[in-house]
Amino acid sequence: TSLIKELVPDEPAHLCYTVAGSSVVLLDDDLSEVSEGEIAISGPGLAVGYFNNEALTAEKFIAYKGVRHYLTGDYGRRTPFGIEFLGRRDRVVK
Repeated sequence: TSLIKELVPDEPAHLCYTVAGSSVVLLDDDLSEVSEGEIAISGPGLAVGYFNNEALTAEKFIAYKGVRHYLTGDYGRRTPFGIEFLGRRDRVVK
């Protein structure tokens, strides 16, 4: 996904576009698709996993509807303007 906007405190930030062939879904803790949840991405550019960290790879790279997805740790909600970024599961800024 991409974000094309200057970030301003207290204004929503919307994810704009996905890379061709990629998709974005919002998932809850049970890996069900929801309108507000963790952002998961899939597509041909998705990494194979974390280098020398099989446990983290198994935690973050999941199969959803038979397709490999990466749980980003970002939360969002669907709006008429796209996915609004709501924050992080942790305190990591990417």
